[in-house]
Amino acid sequence: MQAILFAATADAGTSREIYESVLGFPCEEDTLFELVFDVSATQLRVRNLETVVNPSYTTLGFAVTDIANTIAEIRTEGVQFEFYELMKQDHSGIRTAPDGTAIARCKDPNGNMISFTQYAAAGDPG
Repeated sequence: MQAILFAATADAGTSREIYESVLGFPCEEDTLFELVFDVSATQLRVRNLETVVNPSYTTLGFAVTDIANTIAEIRTEGVQFEFYELMKQDHSGIRTAPDGTAIARCKDPNGNMISFTQYAAAGDPG
């Protein structure tokens, strides 16, 4: 069994720009109904909807090997990272969990929450 990722957009052009140009996922399909991206051999299907209703939790998450560099690169494209009142975060928006795992979150133009995680423990994804 292989996972398929889903997200939603009300602006396919802006979403394609973010997922393809900023995050670097090749667009394999661009139709009236959806965009399909290749995310490390897993499909990300971004459905084109009239209205997008976003949950307050992460809808897409990615394991990275160097979170500080990843965040810095994404910021150069104008992406802003989330800051939370009750979480200790550094100036970049990175929160470090007690086990050393580092996490940062941003929203795509439609409000889908995207997280980036650099795992501290050996053998974890990333």
